[in-house]
Amino acid sequence: MGLICTSSEMLFVALFTFLLSFSGNNAKNSGSSETLSELVNQNDYMTTSQEVSREYSPETFSRLLLLLESMNASMTQLNQRLQIVETQTSNLTMELEGIKNWININSTETQADNVDRPDDLWILTMVTHAKSRLYSGENYKGKFEDYSSDTAPFKGGCYNLERLGGKIKSVDTYSKCVRLFSGSSCEGWSVAIYPGSGPAGNLLSSKLETVNSVGPCLPEEFQNASFKDTGKQMIVKNSSDFENFIPDEVEFYSLDCLHDSRTSLDSGISLDAYKLGPQNRVEFLQAMIYPKHLHIPQPNFDMENTDFFKSLDRHTGDVVGYGIPLALGGPANQTFNVFPQSSSGYEEWNRTNTGVTRYLERGRGYVEVALTFLYSGNLTSRPHAFYYWIQFGGDRNEVSYGRVRN
Repeated sequence: MGLICTSSEMLFVALFTFLLSFSGNNAKNSGSSETLSELVNQNDYMTTSQEVSREYSPETFSRLLLLLESMNASMTQLNQRLQIVETQTSNLTMELEGIKNWININSTETQADNVDRPDDLWILTMVTHAKSRLYSGENYKGKFEDYSSDTAPFKGGCYNLERLGGKIKSVDTYSKCVRLFSGSSCEGWSVAIYPGSGPAGNLLSSKLETVNSVGPCLPEEFQNASFKDTGKQMIVKNSSDFENFIPDEVEFYSLDCLHDSRTSLDSGISLDAYKLGPQNRVEFLQAMIYPKHLHIPQPNFDMENTDFFKSLDRHTGDVVGYGIPLALGGPANQTFNVFPQSSSGYEEWNRTNTGVTRYLERGRGYVEVALTFLYSGNLTSRPHAFYYWIQFGGDRNEVSYGRVRN
């Protein structure tokens, strides 16, 4: 933005100089003994409007001011449009990052020859530029409210229903995939609605009892999906691929877990709430991170060699994973912030948090983070993945959510 503004200012000065010269030529043609360009020093662009007005007629000066005001208004409109483009570019960057992750995952999997699967383009067309029309009545009747991830107030595509929150009964997704959330800001239980997910004319269930916000689906939700009809218009997820399968019903920010969580008593850390499960495994974390929590001094603590960490189920190459990273104020010596994590998952989670660190380094605002851990059963203490939900508070209006495999 800075380079563009500088170029605009240079253009403004050049046009101002041209107008002075043009005005001077007009004066010569009208028989004036002195021209505007002759009186104004070519190297002095700081000549005040009062000085110019003393030398020239009010009519000439008024015309010049009108031209300059018109140019200034045009540049203001240009800056406003550039800000809109900047916001859209940010949304597109996040969208492309999700697409890239999905392609990287999908390219490592071998598809069965006897299964008719949609190609990458089919999937990407369905999950990008999400939109829908949400109705207050069943079977697409009653009042409606429209949603588009491209124009949603939150960067990342999350949208809080403005007129029909808590009243939605059916939704038309225009052959796209959207997620409907029970809470605001894409919190709570969510349900994915897409071609093949089932009837969307009556979408409420025991988990999704109400709809208050809507957001896009994850590109990786349809890894190894297949067509369920001969017309190749509807798809079904591959639920047999346990480690990669993302159910239609998901809690990225589990309000149920938050309700059942314990509160951290350490005010010096960013982690506010946690929930433990069998074998004291971590199942949910929630943190409010402020600039003061960045890179706080941590105790010299060797978690990897503790009896607790050694008691957890681990895979070869696993490292100590911190749900709330130490660089963001997560505790180094508390077992409720620890789990066995693969090296690839550790790196992915750190990359995801890069934007959090950069935002807080500006010294204002806050970031709320919630994690929901996924286990294959009650007998294991190693999660196979976790869902995350991140909201930027302050002057950055953004909500993002996703999954990190382990």
